[in-house]
Amino acid sequence: MSRLSRGRTVLACLLAGGLLLLSAGRTWLEVDLGGMLAGAGASSVSGNDAAPLVSALALVGLAGAAAVSLAGRVGRTIAGVLVVLAGLGGLAGSVAVLVSPVPAATSAVAEQTMGAALTAQQVAVTAWPVVAAALAGLLAVTGVVVLVAGRGWESGHRFESAGAASAERTTSREPVADWDALSRGDDPTAEDPATGGPDG
Repeated sequence: MSRLSRGRTVLACLLAGGLLLLSAGRTWLEVDLGGMLAGAGASSVSGNDAAPLVSALALVGLAGAAAVSLAGRVGRTIAGVLVVLAGLGGLAGSVAVLVSPVPAATSAVAEQTMGAALTAQQVAVTAWPVVAAALAGLLAVTGVVVLVAGRGWESGHRFESAGAASAERTTSREPVADWDALSRGDDPTAEDPATGGPDG
């Protein structure tokens, strides 16, 4: 797997985690408190209030993306697992609000309603939980890509390239030339000041 593929995966992970964090700050639920409190209107409930775990898991996904870009093979595997779990957790939190918006809204506005239960007619769900669920799913997918494709990503390219070049210089020398240098009293492994490589 190429370095470009690794970069694209990290970028997708960063975008998914960042956008998930942003979506958690948007309004997920609109609660009509008019029937419960005199003079009260609609109250907006953000994703941070309806599903606080989603934003925390988005931060885990962002940290995982940073780890994928910097860590070696073992570190990438651990980071990939964390990203998958963060994505699945964010997906579960978002879907929970979509499936049961009333409990989430009741908990979020409990201080305003003095703990009174809300009805389904008082709670309206916006599109943001759906967006968050999709982004959390994408985050989980990027984690799977890290686990599957990350085994083929190279690390330490500079050191590997330097080692390969040194090996190539060593193997390209002819044994006869080394023997000739030894017979002259020269060390064939010493570096030539002019070329930066072995003499001869």
